[in-house]
Amino acid sequence: MLKRALMFSTSAVALTFAVTAAPVHADWINDVMNDDIAKVRALNTGGTDFQANLVREYRNLALFEADEMYDFPSSDYFADKALSVSAGQDEIPAVPQLWDVDDSRMDDLVVGRKILTSTFQQEARTLAPREAAVAQAKYDCWVEQSEEGLALPWQAGHIAECKTAFYAAVENLKLAMEAARPAPPQVSEKPAEQKMSYVPTSDRAIVYFDFDRSAITTSAQDTIDRLVERVGDGRNIVLTVEGHADRSGPVTYNLKLSRERALAVREELVRQGLDVRDVKELKVVAEGESDPVVKTGDGIRHPMNRRAEIAAYRLEPVSAEPQRISQAPR
Repeated sequence: MLKRALMFSTSAVALTFAVTAAPVHADWINDVMNDDIAKVRALNTGGTDFQANLVREYRNLALFEADEMYDFPSSDYFADKALSVSAGQDEIPAVPQLWDVDDSRMDDLVVGRKILTSTFQQEARTLAPREAAVAQAKYDCWVEQSEEGLALPWQAGHIAECKTAFYAAVENLKLAMEAARPAPPQVSEKPAEQKMSYVPTSDRAIVYFDFDRSAITTSAQDTIDRLVERVGDGRNIVLTVEGHADRSGPVTYNLKLSRERALAVREELVRQGLDVRDVKELKVVAEGESDPVVKTGDGIRHPMNRRAEIAAYRLEPVSAEPQRISQAPR
């Protein structure tokens, strides 16, 4: 880079001034030789966010190079960055591929920059602005010293120091980020849910129907009313209903008739405030003529087969797996 090409001769001139001038005049000499150094020296370096901290870090590097090392090209480089950030510009970490760096050092610089930028992608500049600014400035100093090392072999010690300082800054940055992250919310343990199961009770009833009818008779109504009275308010109680038909008539017709009988009973139970389930485990069942109480030949009527069976289940806590109910008890 042009800055590096001018460095040696400029530094030699500065050294001549340093020998002849008293230390108290060094700042004045540097400011005369470099207007940017005078501007950087006068910068307002207040603030706590990342940009404000980065201005301070670049300003310190610029003044160190000018006042202590008399390296005016380097001081000018860092002064430019300090002024740029102070003006509101974003200054990314130095890109080593754009510098005249020896190949033997390039790989280390590339790896270091990847570590820095990946940390920045994790909100480092917001969580830990001061430490993030230090890490970026240390990296830029490492790159700048590495380019000087190409022309000045005795810079190897300075390069190693900068590299060590950069990695120490990255570790400090990670610790600061961890401390700044909000603690995860405390999750209170929920008490174990009590397993519940529907357990068969002794409350059951059978209602009968007239031939080829699904309407609830007076006798069937009395049977339903007595069952409702026994189960009380129905709390934690569910009912199932199975409809049946005798063997008189076609099978498909009897299946339809038995379902109509089950639904008629279900409707009356629901009307009286009870919970009648129509789900996988507790359901209204239409058996048609397939399960007669009185075994008869096909086509034979029998009043006891024209029925609907009601069964009650109580919801109770259990310690084992819930009991699965496939059908109403007989």
